[in-house]
Amino acid sequence: MDNDFPKIFRVPKFKQILLITSSAILFSLGTIPSIFVTYEFGSILPLLGGILLGFFAYALFVKAKVSLVITPEELIIAEPWRKKSFYWDDICEFYKGEGIDRYKVRIKLTSEPPPLEINLGLVRIQCKNIRYLPSTFGMKASDLTELLNKIKRNINRKKQLV
Repeated sequence: MDNDFPKIFRVPKFKQILLITSSAILFSLGTIPSIFVTYEFGSILPLLGGILLGFFAYALFVKAKVSLVITPEELIIAEPWRKKSFYWDDICEFYKGEGIDRYKVRIKLTSEPPPLEINLGLVRIQCKNIRYLPSTFGMKASDLTELLNKIKRNINRKKQLV
């Protein structure tokens, strides 16, 4: 029954190499020269700029190392230093984002928590908790959405047979 699990999706090798190389270049161009400029001129601003570039480099590195693991029990989004997991019973469906998120795959849960409201006096902000996959793993968002929904249907069908 479970001979084709776990299914693991990773960022394609070429994209990984590109992102990690960009990360290393950005980090070295940002932090190393800024240390010398800060030491030479006594200003802290170049160092802060270098640290900011270092954070962007870190974000590129994390994006390169993300993976998606599918087991019969759950869907796991694994990043280098953390994991998020969703049980199949908690997932209602996968759908393609709209507008600026049209290249992302979103996850709709069966029970969504109420949106967080922040009251700042004259302004009230409503923050929705949107869950999405951090990558499309070398596929189009529509193709990955279709594949994940198909896997979810098959897993639900197997659970009903047991």
